[in-house]
Amino acid sequence: MTAEPAWPFIIPVKRFITSIILAGFPVLLTAQKIPAGAGSPEHFSDVEITSHIFKPPELPAPAANQLHVPNGFRIEKFAEDVGNARILAVGPDGSLYVTRREQGDVLMFKVGPNGLAAGSPVRVASRAGLHGIAFSKGKVYLASVHEIFKADVMAGGTFGPLEMIIHDLPDAGQHNTRTVQIGPDDMMYISVGSTCNECAEPNPENATILRATLDGKTRSIFASGLRDTVGWGWHPKTGELWGMDNGMDGLGDNDPPEELNHIEKGKRYGWPYVYADNKPNPHLDPPGGIQKSD
Repeated sequence: MTAEPAWPFIIPVKRFITSIILAGFPVLLTAQKIPAGAGSPEHFSDVEITSHIFKPPELPAPAANQLHVPNGFRIEKFAEDVGNARILAVGPDGSLYVTRREQGDVLMFKVGPNGLAAGSPVRVASRAGLHGIAFSKGKVYLASVHEIFKADVMAGGTFGPLEMIIHDLPDAGQHNTRTVQIGPDDMMYISVGSTCNECAEPNPENATILRATLDGKTRSIFASGLRDTVGWGWHPKTGELWGMDNGMDGLGDNDPPEELNHIEKGKRYGWPYVYADNKPNPHLDPPGGIQKSD
C-alpha cells in the first residue's frame, strides 16, 4: 500500500512547539504568529520545522576491502561476532578491551603479531550497564549508569575484584551511557548525559562532564550544557579536551548539526537553550529572564 502525502499540521502555540512525528510520514510544524502586545517577542517562537522518520533496513557489515582509509593506513577485520560493542581501550600489556552495554560485560582480546585478535575473547568483568573503561597506572576504571568501579589489572590482563568507588551518579533517563577517562592531570573525568531531549535538569550533574579524584571521594562539575558527549579526549600535544556532543531531536531534518566542542573548565555549552553556533532553541526560553539575544 502506498502512503498518501501527509497533510501539513498547523499548530498554534503561545510559547513553544512540541514536535510531532508520524512514522513514515513527513511532518510540517508551524507556530502561530503572536498578536501585538502579547509580551516580549524573545519569549515566543515562530518557526517552521519539517521532520521525517527514516529507519533503513539492517545490512551486513561490508568487507574490509570495500572501506577506504587515508594513505599510510590500512584496515582489516580485527574480530567478529562481538555483539553490541561500545567502548574500546588498550590495556597496559597491549590487550584490547571492549565494553558491551547490553550484555553488561567487558571482553579482553589478546593481540597477535599481525595486529589482529589472537583466539577467542575472555570476559573479564560483568556489571549491569557497563559502558566506560579507562586504564591508568596498573588500574582499570569502569563506568555503569550510577557507579564507577576500580580494579587492579592482573598478570595476563584479567581484572582483580571490582571496588565500587562512586555509587551515586545521576539518574540516566534518555541517555544512560557513562564514559570515564583519566586525564593528564591524574584526575578522573566522567561524562553524564541528559535525562531528556530538552529540559531544565533538576540535577546539575546531568548533561555535564564531571571531574573526580581517583578514589572517587570528591568530584565537581568540569563543564555543563553538554546534552550527551559520549566520545571525547585530550589532544596529545596541546592537552586540550575536545568532545562530540549529540544534538537535540525535533528541530527538523537538517538541524541541529552535531557539535565538536573544545571543552574547558567552567564553561557552559548551551544545551538545552542554544545549539550549534549559538542558535536559540525555539522550544525553550533561558531561565532567569535571560533573553535569547544574550
